[in-house]
Amino acid sequence: MTDQTGDSLWNHQQYGNTTFVNGQAVNIKNLYFDDLEKIAKYRVIFTETEANASKYATVSAKGILTTKKAGKITIIPQYKSGKKYYDFDDEQVDIEIIPKPTLKFAKPLTYEGQTINIYDCFANNWKDYGFTAINLTSSKDSVASIDDDGTITAGYPGKNNTVTITAYFSNKGENYATNTVKISAKLTVKIPSFKKSVLNLKTGQSIVLAMNNVSAVTNPTWQSSNEDAFTVVPQYSKKKLTGKAIIKAIEYGDYTLTATIDGQDYTCEIHIIEPSIKKAAIKIKKGKTNTVALKNTSYAAKSVQWYSENPAIATVASDGKVKGIDKGTTIIYTETGGIRNECEVTIY
Repeated sequence: MTDQTGDSLWNHQQYGNTTFVNGQAVNIKNLYFDDLEKIAKYRVIFTETEANASKYATVSAKGILTTKKAGKITIIPQYKSGKKYYDFDDEQVDIEIIPKPTLKFAKPLTYEGQTINIYDCFANNWKDYGFTAINLTSSKDSVASIDDDGTITAGYPGKNNTVTITAYFSNKGENYATNTVKISAKLTVKIPSFKKSVLNLKTGQSIVLAMNNVSAVTNPTWQSSNEDAFTVVPQYSKKKLTGKAIIKAIEYGDYTLTATIDGQDYTCEIHIIEPSIKKAAIKIKKGKTNTVALKNTSYAAKSVQWYSENPAIATVASDGKVKGIDKGTTIIYTETGGIRNECEVTIY
C-alpha cells in the first residue's frame, strides 16, 4: 500500500483475494487498506467505463463491500479535507465480482457406487477462478455422500431417494468475508429395474415397455439378443425420447432384452409363445371353401403366408381361405413365427 505521500508500502494483489462471489460482504478496510488512517468513504467505479458502480457494489464508511452484480470494479478510498473528499494517492484495488454459482443435477444417479463431481454441476463455477468450497454436505449419506474434493457417491436408497447437497463458500472471517455464500440443490438416486423378469409375448405382438425409475432423462440403450426374433427401438413422443421402448415379437423362442443405463446392464427374459394351428384337420366339399387359422399369435390373418402342398387338390388364399379343387387329401401349412404349422385338408 502507500501512505498519503504516495510511497508504496505493499502490493494489494499479493496480500488479498481480489475475486469475490456476488452476494458476499467483505471488509475491504482490513483486507486492503488496514494501514490507512482517517478513511472517510470509498469511491466505487465500474472499471470498464469509470462510471458510478453502485449497481455492482457499495462500500460502507466502515469499509464493508457489499456485492450486487457480477462485473469488474475499482475501489478508491477517500479522505476528507474541509468539506471535500479526496482520493488517497495511488490507492485503489481492482475487484472482480463473479456470478453466484448455481447448482443443478441434470439427471439422477442410477446405481450404487456411481460418482459425479459437484464442480461439474455448477453454472458460474467458482473453481474456474481458483476457489473451492470449504464445506460440502449431504442431507443423507446413505443415499448420496460427498467428500471434501466434491465427489458425490450414490448409495442404495430406500423409499427416501432424494438428498440435498450443499456447498458453502468462505467461512465467516476467512478472507475478511463477513458472510457465507450457501448453494444447494436436490439430487435423486433412482435404481432402474424391469417390472417383470420374464415377459411373455405372442408372435406379431407389439408392446411399449417401461422400466421402474427410468425416464427420458435416464434414457436406456436397448438391445435385442436376436433381432430376427424380436426387435426393440426407443419410443419417441413429439420427436422426443420417452425412456420407453417398443418391442415387436417375430419368432417363437426364448431371448434376452438388455437395457444399458450409465454403463450398467439390466436384462429381461423375452419368451415368445409358439403359435399353433386352430384345427389340425378339416374336410371341405369340392368347390366349397373353409378357413384355416392360427392361435397364440397376434399376426393378422392377412399377414400370415399360407401354402398348399398340392394346389390341384386345394388352394389357399393369403387370408387362410381354403378352396376344394378336386377330391383327395393335401396339407395346408404356414411357417409363421419360425414354426411350421400344418392342417390336413380332405376334399370330398
